[in-house]
Amino acid sequence: MSQSFDPILSAEYEESRRAGTELMTRIAALLRVGRSYSVQNQLFRQQLEMFAETLAPYLRQRGEMLFVAYGGEIFLDGMRVTITSHGFRMAKTLNVAGAYHSRLMNPAFEKLGEVLQQITFQPPSFPVICNVDACKVSEPDEIRQSLQDQVTGTVCWTETQELLVDDLHCDLFIELGPGGVLCGLLNRTRKGTVCVSISDCATLDAAVALIRA
Repeated sequence: MSQSFDPILSAEYEESRRAGTELMTRIAALLRVGRSYSVQNQLFRQQLEMFAETLAPYLRQRGEMLFVAYGGEIFLDGMRVTITSHGFRMAKTLNVAGAYHSRLMNPAFEKLGEVLQQITFQPPSFPVICNVDACKVSEPDEIRQSLQDQVTGTVCWTETQELLVDDLHCDLFIELGPGGVLCGLLNRTRKGTVCVSISDCATLDAAVALIRA
């Protein structure tokens, strides 16, 4: 079932995102002075409280929210404590190899852009959705920019799933890789949508049987 959003609500959401980004930047600036800042530091604690309060209205309006933050160890520890006291159900540390989808990856962003300019792209023969902005890409320049933006850009995962299910009417999703995390996220966004996760030969055979059925 499609969802519609009030333009006023959308404007409030965008304002919340901008304010949240600004607050995170200010917090990160505080942490650059070193590990002397902790969750007991009054100014640091106030910044975290302001960040959580900024996001709280959107959480109440939509009913759920999933986002990823990046920063120093102390900042993330403080954020976990703060946002869970403002209505967020869970906050946990992700085990990743790098600060992907953040400005910390800007050197890789620049290098990838140079490499992409040397590659020839052809328009795809089927719809390709870029989850950095939840939009279709078809022209070579769009594809290059989309791939580069993935390095530092925020992932619009929920919006991408909504586009695929509600607008493009996709009724079967296949996840490649271990864990089944993406299938779980899809089920939270559009409950009941069929999604199969392929991580080994057995799950591959099961997926092929489902597709052929």
